[in-house]
Amino acid sequence: MSENEEKISKEEPEVEMSVYVEVPVDENEQDLFEDEDIFEDSKNRIEEIYQEAKDKISQIADTQMIQDILNKAKEESLQVLSNVKEKVSSSETINDFKNNEKVQSFIEKSTKKVDDIRSSQALKETIDKAEDLSDKLHEVVFKNLRKIIKE
Repeated sequence: MSENEEKISKEEPEVEMSVYVEVPVDENEQDLFEDEDIFEDSKNRIEEIYQEAKDKISQIADTQMIQDILNKAKEESLQVLSNVKEKVSSSETINDFKNNEKVQSFIEKSTKKVDDIRSSQALKETIDKAEDLSDKLHEVVFKNLRKIIKE
């Protein structure tokens, strides 16, 4: 090992990042979705993970250690997202919402109404007439502008 490599290896700090991270959630919180902090907390935790990795990388010259730090940051981020997914999928609030007949009925009616509007011949004719009127208006405006410019 050359003197420079020894010097660099002595200067490099120990890199220690845990692989499993708990999503910070208020223990007193009754329902995760009443406060919706889990999403913001998770986003903040992932930002912290990558900021820590960035800070450590700036002090290291060894490419293998940099790769290890990035891999650990990726693993931690995946764990945070996995925790969020687990908490969301196990939430009774979400399951109740998805299985609520009133919600399903509203979604179905809304979808049908949007389809009706989209396929409405009267609406298409009105839009076509509005486009024709707009074209005629543009012609008149430009015709008059040409007259004014010529004068």
